[in-house]
Amino acid sequence: MLFINFHTWIIFYVLISISTNILCQKKEFRSEKINYIYEKAKFLYDKGPKIEKLKNELEKFDKIVLNLKQSKNLDKKEIYEVDRKMVEMLNKYGLEEAAKSFSTKYKHEHSLFVEDSSINKINKFEDFEIQEVQKLWSQTCEITQKNSEKKMIYDILVGYQDDLKRYYELIKDINEIEMKENNVNDDYHYLIASKKKEAKLLNNQLEDQYIRIIKKIGNLQTNPFLHEVVRKLYNEVITSKKFSEDEEKTLRNELRSLQEQFFRLDYHKNQLEEVSQYEKKEAVTEDIRKNEEMAEMLKKKVKKYTEYLRNRINPHLEL
Repeated sequence: MLFINFHTWIIFYVLISISTNILCQKKEFRSEKINYIYEKAKFLYDKGPKIEKLKNELEKFDKIVLNLKQSKNLDKKEIYEVDRKMVEMLNKYGLEEAAKSFSTKYKHEHSLFVEDSSINKINKFEDFEIQEVQKLWSQTCEITQKNSEKKMIYDILVGYQDDLKRYYELIKDINEIEMKENNVNDDYHYLIASKKKEAKLLNNQLEDQYIRIIKKIGNLQTNPFLHEVVRKLYNEVITSKKFSEDEEKTLRNELRSLQEQFFRLDYHKNQLEEVSQYEKKEAVTEDIRKNEEMAEMLKKKVKKYTEYLRNRINPHLEL
């Protein structure tokens, strides 16, 4: 009996010691989220000079985050900028996996750092710098007055604008490098090829992203279409008495396809307009050629498809 009690006491003592040790472990940083990044990086890459450099960088971010949390007037733009620089820094140190894990863990939060829930309660939305993004935002505001729906689209548009800026910055870099024709060497060719490849990939991603945003905005309204021509055609379909339910469904699907072509055309027109400012257009020949070819092809396709649907729905309808 005495042995059992002693044995129980030993187990209890060991458990208490372990728990105390865990609780007393010193955190490297004051921000819980930066501690998470550091632990994840150590797990992924073990010890070494890379982790030590990362630790020094994270200490700077830790101070910035603490200052942000203590600030009475939280600047949303500043918070987004800190978030962006954090992920950039992780990528710089080859810690893409840590950056990916970081973004995934906190993807549902408005900010990666600031836990203050009031940051999610946006009452005033700021305009966007890029015209095509602002146009999408204006369409959203015309469709819905619900702050929750506005915030959903606003957050998506913030990310889309950041990606567009990155793309335009790439195009600008390529243009500037191409202008320096005297510096032609192996590094030059590698750098140009690398940047052009990145720009091409990003251009494709942005086009798909643009269409996804259009669909999300369209889902907020009764008339599921945003493009003025398609909206007119759809209104004609639902107010006319000559179409059966099945015919309406078929026409709705065809109009959905037409709208997507319209917006793909808009996307390529926007990109052509953006790169037209550069003198050395050969710098982005591949992207320009693709956008020009796609714009020309879509222009013909949209015109033909629109005329076909107009004749089916109402040949006398003015578009």
